[in-house]
Amino acid sequence: MILALPLAVGITILSKDIILFLLRVEYLGSVGVLQILAWSMLFIYLNQIFTGLLESIDQQAKVTKQAGIALAGNVILNIFLIPTYGAVGAAVSTVVTEFITLGVLYYYVGKYGYGLPRKIGIDSIKVVSSCIPMAVLMYILSDFSVILVILLAIVVYSGLLFITEVFDDYDKKIIREKLLPF
Repeated sequence: MILALPLAVGITILSKDIILFLLRVEYLGSVGVLQILAWSMLFIYLNQIFTGLLESIDQQAKVTKQAGIALAGNVILNIFLIPTYGAVGAAVSTVVTEFITLGVLYYYVGKYGYGLPRKIGIDSIKVVSSCIPMAVLMYILSDFSVILVILLAIVVYSGLLFITEVFDDYDKKIIREKLLPF
């Protein structure tokens, strides 16, 4: 979530600039689709955690069952949304499917006595709180170079994560080792 949420927020705010930077004007019609799909990253990230947990306790069958539920939900949503809303409908279907997947996986994980530690809830609030100033900054500076805005957003968000103490000493040690390996 530490990476997925700011990515979703940033892509939503800068989607037009990102498309213009990476593609061409002809693709501006996909801005709305990108803005919607950006939010699927948040659910996909969380789903991977729960999938890994279920697999580690030998519950692969639950993961397969969840995939079947997601498939059925996605097909049904696509049948209703795509004819009317096209690519936007497909994007909404994808995000809703990932959200349903999260709910099913969370239910299965809970059945085996696993839940989210209180620290994760507190850290999630800190992550959301750190994203808000980042989002405001990105919105205010959105007329500037997309690269500059992204770099400033990374600095602000990272700084806020450290100020709010999302990272404990062990996390900080890993970050130092990975970012400053010399």
